[in-house]
Amino acid sequence: MGGWLLFIAYEVGFISLSTQTQLALKELVVYYALNITLFYVHALLIMPTGIASRRPYLWLPMLILAELLIYLLIKNQLDRWLSEPSITDRSSYLAIKRFLVYNTFRGIYISGIATLYWAIRRMIRFIRIAHISETEKLKVLKDKAELERDLIEAQNAHLRLQINPHFLFNTLNFIHNTYYKTAREASECIVLLAEILRFALEDQDKDGKILVSHEAEQIVNFIELNQVRYDHTLNLRFTTDGDLRRNRLIPLILLTLTENVFKHAYLKDQQHPATIHLSIDADHTLHFRTWNIKRQQSAVKRLRSLGIDNVIKRLDHYYPDQYQLTINNREDTYELHLTVHLC
Repeated sequence: MGGWLLFIAYEVGFISLSTQTQLALKELVVYYALNITLFYVHALLIMPTGIASRRPYLWLPMLILAELLIYLLIKNQLDRWLSEPSITDRSSYLAIKRFLVYNTFRGIYISGIATLYWAIRRMIRFIRIAHISETEKLKVLKDKAELERDLIEAQNAHLRLQINPHFLFNTLNFIHNTYYKTAREASECIVLLAEILRFALEDQDKDGKILVSHEAEQIVNFIELNQVRYDHTLNLRFTTDGDLRRNRLIPLILLTLTENVFKHAYLKDQQHPATIHLSIDADHTLHFRTWNIKRQQSAVKRLRSLGIDNVIKRLDHYYPDQYQLTINNREDTYELHLTVHLC
């Protein structure tokens, strides 16, 4: 608005000084309303429509000519409405020529300024888009650098965990062989522990996945290890269904969820045993369900388990939009259902 006021003041002042004539307020309002309308119609409608058409070299000139013709018709009617009949007499060739020359130039002048305005707006928009694109590119590079750093840290952590694992396994085997005759149950626990550790550190393919049957074996070992630990008083049932030997999954997902049951469940209720069920459908969809009675003190902390948080992060990375984890955390019971589309 301020720009238009300066423009109108400049033109009115220039006309007053050069021709010693002044337009009436009514004429100023009407004529500049027409000019301002022409400006915005050209900048916001004619130029974008013509440039966006399939043949801008054809449509844009046609739209500009139509716009100019409509402008001249409206200007002629305004002249007849605002001016004296003698002044607006269009019967002579000279009067018609004077009207067409002046108002055609005026229309082209306003349209030219509008074209410059449209070009500046378009350039500013392109600069803004380029800036946003560059910002997004820098953000992607930053995220990539952070991912590479996290990968290096994870690799270092993995190497630290794998410091001479054979030494660890050989030591556990030595303890097992030494105390097998005198403490058979304890030595069997050591064998189970060694199998679980070997599975966690070594038993996976190059793509980071394992057969589901291998993880199921470690669930059995983990349950047996805890049964020995609690003198076989734990009441828990683990069942499987489907082809576990032809489907693969990233390791330690199911084992972590099983460990979660042992951490937070009450497993000595003979009438309500905890259940763990693993199945795979014909369409290679894995289902893992757990149900158990909760310990009293675990009602608040259960959903914030770090083990489950890590499981969710790994599933988000390896199976985006291919898994669903449902948790029903009731007052006395806890139920979990994991569904993963393996293929």
